Amino acid sequence: MKKVACLMLTLLLCGCQVNETDLKNELTSELNELSDQDPVAYTTMNKPLYSYYLPKDVGRIQSNPLSSLFMKDGVKFIMNFNPNEVVIHDYYQMDTVKVLEETVENGETALFYEAGGTFRGSDDRYHEYKCQITQLDDGSYLLLLDMEYVNFTAILKAVQIQPLIRSMFIIAKSLQYDSNEVIAQYSLRSSSESVMSDLEEFNQELPDSGSLSELIDQQEE
Repeated sequence: MKKVACLMLTLLLCGCQVNETDLKNELTSELNELSDQDPVAYTTMNKPLYSYYLPKDVGRIQSNPLSSLFMKDGVKFIMNFNPNEVVIHDYYQMDTVKVLEETVENGETALFYEAGGTFRGSDDRYHEYKCQITQLDDGSYLLLLDMEYVNFTAILKAVQIQPLIRSMFIIAKSLQYDSNEVIAQYSLRSSSESVMSDLEEFNQELPDSGSLSELIDQQEE
């Protein structure tokens, strides 16, 4: 009886290992396929700084100017727009190295899967993506998908990973943003240039001699 029990346990453990390997292979194949697909050419959701196409099987629960909470097949996931990436790439024209931080509490975690590559966005330029999946102690998974200008976060089961990644790619690849408006609001250089311009104008109005109170009196006249 003990031998039968040991054999069943061995088969079960081997089966789990094979399933994990299959899932990783399927994820790699899925990401490669999604990267090569053309982006959606139009958008259906509009925000002050950007717009995007939302698949019909994805519902939006709530949102603010930079973030949105969605639901697909009972799984909630968050999308965050990253204006700093727009400033870095479009204004400063710098390359960045992205580091994804794991924000998991209560229990030990183990990195289950990690992959990265490039994809073509709606702007007809190639951007980087990084996919990181962490296995949690309760058997669920933390999915972090960084797609340069937007990043996604979700906690879900293994069978839900691939369908959700497909929707995330569709949304991110369709993203269109107002570069000038983003830079105007979030660029430190543009803010400092505005301050310096104001100072220069103020200095030009200062008299070569006399006091500041005399200038104020002249303005009032």
